[in-house]
Amino acid sequence: SKIFKQSFLIVGGVSLLITVFYFSFPKLVINLLYGSVYLTAAPLLGIFAVFIALYSECNLLVNFFLSIRKTRLVVLPALAALLQIVLIWFFHQSLFQVILISIGVCALLLASLLLSYWQNEKR
Repeated sequence: SKIFKQSFLIVGGVSLLITVFYFSFPKLVINLLYGSVYLTAAPLLGIFAVFIALYSECNLLVNFFLSIRKTRLVVLPALAALLQIVLIWFFHQSLFQVILISIGVCALLLASLLLSYWQNEKR
């Protein structure tokens, strides 16, 4: 449990630093990694980093639960994926909207996984 908590904080800290960097210098990042052809994506880079940060923490929690044989919780990511599919099916007028949906679903998944973690810790 101590290792998990440290891992959670490290992933969160690194994600926060990268997200701040992406919000601060999106054009620089895109130019360095992909070239100027993709600069139109610069306004989306920071918000996409928020999604990836949430996804990273969810991934860590799911793997933690699997490692302690709490396999029933795999239902939560499956339901989140289904919700994401349905919402994107109906609301996809822009890439920004798709990213916002992904952030919302991932935030719900993270909240439910953290709640499950705290309930597991009480036992």
